[in-house]
Amino acid sequence: MDTGRNASRQALGRPWGWTRAWTVIVVVWAAAALGLGMARWQLGEQAAWSARETQALADVQAYLPDDVHRCDELLAAVTTASADDLRGRPAAARWYAYERPWEGRVYVVWEWGDAALGFVVEGGRVRPDDETRLVLKQAARLPGVD
Repeated sequence: MDTGRNASRQALGRPWGWTRAWTVIVVVWAAAALGLGMARWQLGEQAAWSARETQALADVQAYLPDDVHRCDELLAAVTTASADDLRGRPAAARWYAYERPWEGRVYVVWEWGDAALGFVVEGGRVRPDDETRLVLKQAARLPGVD
């Protein structure tokens, strides 16, 4: 029985002391926490959009997929035509924009209910993906779209 300095530091009958293994564990956890903290810091404030993201959203809303109707008009027609499918639970349309400076692009997503339509804005040019192009083409044929 140890009556020296380590005698008071026991847990479940085993001596408790600082070892090299505990040092490795603490260093690994500290490195992981630092890495996660730096990643979160680099993300910045997610509620605020950058100037490029705001401009990309304006470009998408003003985009003329059929050279007649603006994109925001067609998306409003989609929400009006599909309102009966929601069974009294109106869903709010949401816009998301993700700037990818290393690609020189901004990805814009319009989400409404279960639908998500995607656009790529590159140098002021708007390119909808294939599914979005089809939805916009069908929306232009809806009754009530001038």
